[in-house]
Amino acid sequence: MVWIHGGGNQDGSSADSYYDGTAFARDDVVLVSVNYRLGPMGFQPHDGEANFGLWDQVAALGWVRDNIAAFGGDPGNVTLFGESAGGEDTLVLMTAVPARGLFQKAIVESGGGGWGPPPASRQAAADPDGDWSVVVDGHLLQEAPLSAFAAGRAAHIPLIIGTNSEEGSLLSLDAHTEGLFPKVSKDDVAHLAQIYGSNPVDDATLARLEFRDGYFASVARWVAAKVAAAGSPAYLYRFEYVLSALQGRRSGAFHGSEIPFVFDNLPPIRKEVDDDRVEHALHDCWVAFARTGKPVCPDAPDWPVLSGSDPKWMVFDAHPSARPVAGTAALDLLQCRLADPSLFAGACPAK
Repeated sequence: MVWIHGGGNQDGSSADSYYDGTAFARDDVVLVSVNYRLGPMGFQPHDGEANFGLWDQVAALGWVRDNIAAFGGDPGNVTLFGESAGGEDTLVLMTAVPARGLFQKAIVESGGGGWGPPPASRQAAADPDGDWSVVVDGHLLQEAPLSAFAAGRAAHIPLIIGTNSEEGSLLSLDAHTEGLFPKVSKDDVAHLAQIYGSNPVDDATLARLEFRDGYFASVARWVAAKVAAAGSPAYLYRFEYVLSALQGRRSGAFHGSEIPFVFDNLPPIRKEVDDDRVEHALHDCWVAFARTGKPVCPDAPDWPVLSGSDPKWMVFDAHPSARPVAGTAALDLLQCRLADPSLFAGACPAK
């Protein structure tokens, strides 16, 4: 398993203590944790080239192919996985021809990355928050990654992809729906409030839900559906669990809060039975998927592949189980407003 850390392609390091691979090694998995160039050194185009951080990731995968057998790994059974920007980069590498064949499965944690097309090389710059994204450079990337998924040109490999219930934790405490997504009108926001059925306590609560679904969940669902339509198994999930020590202080699972569960590396605090159950569920499902391409594990039973006729996802709460995908009306509306019409077919609600 090859891990790509998050941090907006601006920050982060594989040395983060949460990325300790001891539990994977215990379970007979060889874990490779990758560092890559960040910020302008990694993603600012220069002298006709771009995506240097992504090229570092491709080089690391090439090293794994050529050398991992010496460490007990199987170069023909490589799972690429990452969170946030690392998850988005994983999706990008599924569409990059130079990375083709270097990994056989992928896991994307909170890596939707929004609906906007990446800029061309000459337009690249960091967004207002300092995060950096890939560019269509004609070398690593011949087209926008979402366009490649839409056309069935992404790698045909098994995929796990999902999001957390409180991805809106990335927003400021005084977030507002106005201006969050300029393509989403005030009438749309009012409709979303009805869909969520929350009668939100304040506008910030609604903004966090809109951000979660517009930037993350709607993209994840769409990507999973495209992978499935191209003939590869896709598994969708929602992580909702809050560590028992934090319950009552958090409204949901914050962005990145699944990571210590995935790595079976919760902080050294008193744990409850539910904490252990969810920790085993995520870690064991990820390991089973890396081994076989199927996330079969006792604490998250019967996780089905995504089906167009009966779409279900695995909900990781105190008692993980497969359930119908929730909030589809909100996901549909936001996809209609934010995605390029060329990416999907079907009628959209009037603006």
